Amino acid sequence: MNPLRSLIVLCALAAPANAQTNLLTNGDFETGDVGAAPAGWLAWTRNPSTFEVIEGGRESTRCASVTLIQSSECPFVLADQWAQPAIKTGERYRASCYVRADKPARVSLWFYGGAEGVALRARTDVIASQTWRKVSAELEVPAGEFGEKPFLRFALAMDQLNGANMQFDDAQIVKLPDDAPVSDSVNLANNPRFEQGDVDASPTNWQWWTRNPSTFTVAAAGRSGNGAKLNLVKNETCGFLLADQYIETPLAEGDRVRARAWVRAERPTHITLWLYGGTQRVGDTPGTELTGRGDITAEDKWKPITASFDVPALNKAPSYVRFALALSTEGVDVYIDDVEIVNVRGS
Repeated sequence: MNPLRSLIVLCALAAPANAQTNLLTNGDFETGDVGAAPAGWLAWTRNPSTFEVIEGGRESTRCASVTLIQSSECPFVLADQWAQPAIKTGERYRASCYVRADKPARVSLWFYGGAEGVALRARTDVIASQTWRKVSAELEVPAGEFGEKPFLRFALAMDQLNGANMQFDDAQIVKLPDDAPVSDSVNLANNPRFEQGDVDASPTNWQWWTRNPSTFTVAAAGRSGNGAKLNLVKNETCGFLLADQYIETPLAEGDRVRARAWVRAERPTHITLWLYGGTQRVGDTPGTELTGRGDITAEDKWKPITASFDVPALNKAPSYVRFALALSTEGVDVYIDDVEIVNVRGS
C-alpha cells in the first residue's frame, strides 16, 4: 500500500477474550465528544486533515468522519492504535466495519499481523458510496514462533481524493471460533458434507486414486451427519490415497482461493491438503500452475486443515481449482467432513 496514494485509518487490538468479543477500542465511536478525535484513537497531524466523531452513525448515534486535506509533507491522514495480543498458530481473526463516502471511492481494508520476521496481511476492496456498506478481511495465524511482541493491526484506506470525506462505523475485530466458515463467500466444493450418496458407497461428485485397492466411502461418522472415510491399502503401483475434486471456476488476478476441511484419525496420522489451481496451456501460451499446501497430524478428534494461494495474472484460458487431501499411512481409518473451497476476494 502506497501511503502517497491512500487515506489510512488504523485501529489496534486488545488481547483476545473470547470468540465474539470485539477487540477494538471504541469501535462504535460512542466514547468521546462530537467534533473531537475519537477516544482511544491517535490522529496523524502532519497535514490539516480531520478525524473526528460526528452524529449520524449507522445504527447508533455516532460514527467517525475522516476528511483528507493534503499538505506538501503528508498527502494522507492517519489514526493509529497498537496492541500486542497473544496470537497462536491456527487462530483466525476477522476485521470488519461499515463505510460510506460523499462520492464513489474505492476503500481498502488492510489487516496486518505477525511478529518480528513474520508478516501477515489480508486485504478486501469495496466501492464506498452514500449507502453504508460492510467490508471485512481475515487473517489465519500460520505455524511459527511469535516471540514476545506479536501484533495485529487494522487499516482502512481510501484512494487519494483531496477534500473527500469518508465515514465509518461499527468497526470490530473478532477471534473466530474453530468451526466458523472460512468466509462469507460461496463454497465451490460439490457435496462438501458428504450427505449425497449411500453409506459405504463412493461419495457423489468426488474422485479418488484407483491404482491401489484403497477405499474412499461415505461414513455415518461425520462432524454432524455423514462424513467420508479413507483407508489406504498400498501396492507396487501407488503408495498413497487422494480425496480429490476438480472444479472449473473463474479466477482473476488478485483473487485468493482458500480451502479447509475437518479431519480425524484412529491414531496420529500425517495428512496433507494440496490446493491447486490456474489455467491450462493454450497453443504457445503456457498455463499458470498455482499451489497451496497445508499439513496436519490428525488425531482422534476433529481438527481443521487449510491451504490457500493468491492468483497472479493468468493467460486467457478456462481456469480451475483442485482440492486433494492426501493420505500416505496404510491401514488407518481417516475421516473427512465439512470441506470448504472459497474465493475470498472474487465472490
